[in-house]
Amino acid sequence: EREAEEDEWYIDALAVFTNWGRKGIGTRLLQAAEQQARQHGYPKIALNVAPENEQALSLYQRLQYVVTQETFLYHHPYVRLVKHLENG
Repeated sequence: EREAEEDEWYIDALAVFTNWGRKGIGTRLLQAAEQQARQHGYPKIALNVAPENEQALSLYQRLQYVVTQETFLYHHPYVRLVKHLENG
């Protein structure tokens, strides 16, 4: 199934062990992905997350990822989030 648009860098999987949570690791992983997207010339970065993963949703929204739709992928519900990247 199509998970990203042509102009989006797509984060397919991001995970932090529970006992390592709330230490900034997820934020740093997202920042590294955003830097990769910029280096490759993508204006946006996107991901999907399970709607019940409230902790991840909160992190993404805190980092300016915006919910663009609710969707189904592989017969499971997901929330799609996109962030517009600035240069630099």
